Amino acid sequence: MATDSQNPFSNVLSSIPGYSGYRRKEDRRDADRRVREQIANSLGGLAERVESIARSLADQRQITAVGPVDEFARSIRQLATRISSASYGYGGLFSDRNVDERALDQLRQFDESLLGDVANVASNVEKLEQAHTAGADLSAIARAGTDSVRQLNRRFDSRSEVIETAQPAPQASVASVISPAEAAVVPAIYNLHERDALTITGTNYVVDGRIDIQSGENSFRLFLIDASQKLWLLAPATDSSAPALVNESENSQNAPAGQASTTGTGSAIVAGRKVESRPVSFEIQRNDGAVTVSIDWSGEAQRFAGKELAFDEVEVYPAVESRDS
Repeated sequence: MATDSQNPFSNVLSSIPGYSGYRRKEDRRDADRRVREQIANSLGGLAERVESIARSLADQRQITAVGPVDEFARSIRQLATRISSASYGYGGLFSDRNVDERALDQLRQFDESLLGDVANVASNVEKLEQAHTAGADLSAIARAGTDSVRQLNRRFDSRSEVIETAQPAPQASVASVISPAEAAVVPAIYNLHERDALTITGTNYVVDGRIDIQSGENSFRLFLIDASQKLWLLAPATDSSAPALVNESENSQNAPAGQASTTGTGSAIVAGRKVESRPVSFEIQRNDGAVTVSIDWSGEAQRFAGKELAFDEVEVYPAVESRDS
C-alpha cells in the first residue's frame, strides 16, 4: 500500500492551499474541491488570454485565423466550467464504506496528471501569444491547443469514473490516459512568410510564395524558394515528419488527377496571386529519404519530387518589413 509520503505525486498536490489528500474519508470531498478549483481557476485565466487574441483578430478582420483561435478559447472556457461545477453524490469515493486503496492511488495520479495537462495548455497559450505578436500563422498552434484541452477533458472523465465508482480503473486504461504520447511540436519553418530569407545546406533563398494544405495532423505547406528552378521547401505541420527540398514537375498539369488519397483544403499565394481555399486531395510518399508530393486541385494536378532534410539544416531569417498573414 502506498502512503502519501511515498507517492511521487505528493509534492505538487501538496502545494495546493489546504489540500490534505484522500486517505481519510472526511478529507476526500474537500481535497476534490480544492484540486478542481485550482484547475478551473488556472483554465479561466488561460481562456481570457486566448479570448483577447480572438478579439484582436476579429478587430483586424483576420477572419480565417479567428475560427481556430475562438475554438481554442471556447474549449478552455467550457472545460473550466465543467470542472468547477462537477457535482458528485455521497456514494462512491465519498461513502462511508471502505474504498479500494488502489482507487485512492489512481485518484492522486489523475490529479497530478491533470495539473500537468494544465501546464501543457498554458504552453500552447504562450506559443499562440508569441506567434500573434510576431504576426505568424496561428491556425496550427490553436488546433494543437484545442487538442491539449481535449486530452485534459478525457483525463477528467477517467477521474470522475473513479470517484463515482470508488473502484480502480483498469491499469492499461489508466496508462493510456496518464501517459499519452508526447505532443508533436509545430516546426518554425511551418510559419514562414513571403520575403523571409533562409539558408539550406549553405545555399541562400528567399520565400516567394506558398501553398497551404490543411488536413488536421496531415497538414503541410510548400514554400516557393527558387522560381527559376521550381524549387520548394516542404514544411510539415508537426515535427513528427521531416521537411524536404522538392522540385515541381515540368509536366504537372499533364499528370493524371484523382489518384491522391488524403483530402483537405488548399490555398496558395504565388507571384502575388492568391488562390482562395478549395477542396484538394493529396499524397506524400517517402522512401529512403526520397519524397514525392501529389496535389490534385479538383482536377488540376501538381507533382513534386526531392529529398528529405533535417530541421537543423534550415536556418530562417525573418523579413523585417510587414508580412502577409
